[in-house]
Amino acid sequence: MIITFKSFNKQLMYRKTLRFILISLGFLFFSEANAAVQLTVDIYRTKQVSLNIIKKEFRSEFKNIADILSSSDGLANPKNLSRFAEANLRIISGINKMGDFAYVQISPIMYPNDKIIHITIDVVDRKDEKRLSYFLKKPNQNVSDPDHIIDKWMDYQKIGFSSVFKEKKFPQYKSCPAYHCLFGFDNPKLKKYEKIFTDLVPKNQTTLIEILRNDKDENKRAAASYLLAHIRNRDLLIDTLIPSIMDSSEIVRNNVMRVLGMTLQNGSSESFPIDYVIKALDFPATTDRNKAMLIMLALSKNPVNSNYIIHQSSNELLDELRLLQPNVHKLSYSILKQISGKSYQERDYLAWNSWVNQIQT
Repeated sequence: MIITFKSFNKQLMYRKTLRFILISLGFLFFSEANAAVQLTVDIYRTKQVSLNIIKKEFRSEFKNIADILSSSDGLANPKNLSRFAEANLRIISGINKMGDFAYVQISPIMYPNDKIIHITIDVVDRKDEKRLSYFLKKPNQNVSDPDHIIDKWMDYQKIGFSSVFKEKKFPQYKSCPAYHCLFGFDNPKLKKYEKIFTDLVPKNQTTLIEILRNDKDENKRAAASYLLAHIRNRDLLIDTLIPSIMDSSEIVRNNVMRVLGMTLQNGSSESFPIDYVIKALDFPATTDRNKAMLIMLALSKNPVNSNYIIHQSSNELLDELRLLQPNVHKLSYSILKQISGKSYQERDYLAWNSWVNQIQT
């Protein structure tokens, strides 16, 4: 969903906050209560407003976000969730008044064993509004679910998130019976779903693909993208998910690219249409771009893809490299090393810039 100031309201912010928890899955954790809170702030792809001005103007809001995410109960506390949404709303509304933007979003992320909150402000300048034009039209159908497998997934997800909030860490599972697993099935409360998904997903494969393509409910489409990881044909899974990289919903795009990224880690990827990923690297949201880079890292192992990435995405990768947000900085660094064969230091921007200039001349 594209958020602009004109269409923005508090209720939408609360829904957006809940989606943020899902989209940031795998990265959002909680630290010990009262631990010293540190934070970094990035802004991506605009020269209309200074990052220093933004950090000064919204210092208290950034601190509130960091304090909430590092508290003992984090966003599991309804009061914290409300305060978190309010702080996000004030920042987004304020930034919209500082320039001519088509899109403004905030992605605060905390990583395991890291007490730093990393905040990325994603903006799209009005003159770059084409960056919002990649996405498919929102579907308008209501696809039935005969075996209620979507409902079963929602139950599985609810239990999984409850465990994350209670344990204040993301589960480590021993094995995954699919191409991608979310919480795994080691937790006794989740164990029964392993057989449910293993049996029902292949049976309902056609319906799940129809839901992913055409259902108007983004949460159903997002669930279908995770469930389809349980089909048995890797090539079919990849071909099925690729068009939904362009889905109108951020949460669907995130899930789809997450599954694709994990699926592509092992096995052949020669036939993957890399232009989808090149476009996704220009998407407005951090949570899109880091998943696009996860896919790109797998594809870059193929020399043909590597050469194409060099000429199509080097500047975008340099933009990501300069950020402090680990989930984009580290992936861009890994890709740059892979496609260049160079071993410059990750913050040696002059060396990386020089290399890019050489290949573009």
